Amino acid sequence: MMKNLKLLILLWFILISWFLSGCWNNSQSNEWNNTENIDSQNDKVIDYNDSIIKIAYKCHESATITRDSYDAKAEVKQIETNTENTISQCQNSIEQINNIWDREWDASLKDGIISLLNLYVTYFTKFNKMVSYLENENYPKEDIESYEEIVKEIKDMDDEIEVANNNFINIQESFARNHWFELENIE
Repeated sequence: MMKNLKLLILLWFILISWFLSGCWNNSQSNEWNNTENIDSQNDKVIDYNDSIIKIAYKCHESATITRDSYDAKAEVKQIETNTENTISQCQNSIEQINNIWDREWDASLKDGIISLLNLYVTYFTKFNKMVSYLENENYPKEDIESYEEIVKEIKDMDDEIEVANNNFINIQESFARNHWFELENIE
């Protein structure tokens, strides 16, 4: 009977050890899977952010080309072409970003960049009107006043775009915090 009791205790000890070992390994495996899952989620959020920024950057690049051609006093026709390309590229960027799904029901990043891009479209639409005045220097007084009004609106929009850009940066930082990833600071 004593042998059976020792054997039974030994079996119970082995079963309990085996059970506890299995639970411990399972929890370790779950921790590893959870870490892997969190990393995977972070990668998806970062990819989401990067894809939106990459699409929006095409608008910014086109705008830079337009501004550079204007600053370099390129031919009016070239500036107009660049401006029309910028408007088209920005509208295309808006459309592409609009077609991206919200991230976990959070549209803040998309809405913020679309708001900024819409300002670019409005800005370059006004800019294009201003460029049309560059072909002729002898305008009647009314046309000169119209030109000056457009220039004033464009300068005001420069400030508005700067504010919208700063707002977008804040939205992007908030989005990053809400989805637990850190933005890289590129300067």
